[in-house]
Amino acid sequence: LWVAIVLAGMMGLGYVFAKERAQGGLEGLLLAPMDRSAIFIGKAAGALLLTFALELFLLPLFAIFANVSILSPGLIVVVVLGSVGFVTVGTLFSAMAVTTRSRELLLPLLLLPVAMPIVIAAVEGTRIALRGETWGDLLPALSVLAAFDALFLTLCPALFEYVIEEMAS
Repeated sequence: LWVAIVLAGMMGLGYVFAKERAQGGLEGLLLAPMDRSAIFIGKAAGALLLTFALELFLLPLFAIFANVSILSPGLIVVVVLGSVGFVTVGTLFSAMAVTTRSRELLLPLLLLPVAMPIVIAAVEGTRIALRGETWGDLLPALSVLAAFDALFLTLCPALFEYVIEEMAS
């Protein structure tokens, strides 16, 4: 499940800033009298909605092929927390990679090592949730996901301001 989410997510994240860069829309966004982190939040929210749409498609397929129930509240929490962290850090690295000629190669090289703790915790949380274990068993994975989400939600918008200024020049 998470292999499909990560691979499809990386493909989608690769194009978060590509159209604005190619069509000159990024310069217009930078000229707008608003905080640069608002651009990041908007891009991350859009990518997160696309990721949730992907997961709404993938989860029933996973349930059919793996013969498991996906109606566990724990699984839903794991998927949401894992997606938020992955998309947040992915949006930042997408902004970094869009200025390079080989962004399709650079984005996975930047993103995967940093997002790996989220992916590992999400895989472990998914395993625990699908086994129907208690919230107490799920708590360590949820704690790791929540900690990385908090870290990335704090750092990425702040770092984005420096990245976007570099993109503009």
